[in-house]
Amino acid sequence: LEGVLRGIDMFDCVLQTRAGRNGMALTRHGRMTMKNAKYEHDHTPLEEGCDCYCCQNFTRAYVRHLVKEKEILGAQLLTMHNLRFSLRLMEDVRRAIQEDRFGDFAREIAARRRRADDENIVLLHNFLQRFGLVIIFSFKRRNGIYSLHCYNYSTKKAETVSASKVQP
Repeated sequence: LEGVLRGIDMFDCVLQTRAGRNGMALTRHGRMTMKNAKYEHDHTPLEEGCDCYCCQNFTRAYVRHLVKEKEILGAQLLTMHNLRFSLRLMEDVRRAIQEDRFGDFAREIAARRRRADDENIVLLHNFLQRFGLVIIFSFKRRNGIYSLHCYNYSTKKAETVSASKVQP
């Protein structure tokens, strides 16, 4: 959406296929890593309401099985879903622009992703606390410097760790 906000109306990206090959589904609520154990017995579609072939015919548990077993069908199904997700997103973007509500649409998408991120942070916090590892309270980026404010259960101390962005 950032590109559309800046006036870009044409995209060429390998994201959908790369994510699919790596066992990741793109959804309205963020990315889903299908290798995660939480999908092992999840018999719902990748994304409720999605009209793609994968979501209409297969469950998260089955797709996870394919991904874990490195079956090519898993990557193919995820790629089909990811492509349909991206096409549907851009259809929604065009509709929002035509209806003169793109700003509201972009804020709605951002809020949905923040909620998903918050849920993931809670899951991570619970996992780390269970094993007595470092708990991250906040993660900030300012001028290319990342700061982690955390509590280390091993040392029983609050810490702030800063690092410059690592360039590939």
